[in-house]
Amino acid sequence: MTIKQTIAKELVDAWNTKNEAIIRAHLHHDFYFKGPMMELNGVDGCIASMDDCPFECTSANSEMIEQSDKVVHVFDWIVTSPFQETIPAVEILEFEDNKVKRSRLFFDTAKFPVEFAEQMKQQAA
Repeated sequence: MTIKQTIAKELVDAWNTKNEAIIRAHLHHDFYFKGPMMELNGVDGCIASMDDCPFECTSANSEMIEQSDKVVHVFDWIVTSPFQETIPAVEILEFEDNKVKRSRLFFDTAKFPVEFAEQMKQQAA
């Protein structure tokens, strides 16, 4: 496993265990995240999102694919609460100086129960 792939794996594990120190160690100071239902700026925004995450979840079947300054994480996002679903997902992590500067997450929001998706849209507004 390369350094970037190791960092990506450590970030996934840190998110799942809510390990703020690892998140801070591996994110660039001006980190940016864009996902289907949210957008975050900065390390503090990422930490706040992790702390406020409405899901009990984990990742499984992870595959890390590296090309140049990017690692693509292909995985199953397993949500156990407030609903139960396995959602195929892809995250593209862009690195600068061995820190993640930008992250883009892709998954099908149609896998969410309708009432939960509406609630998430209202919170994002």
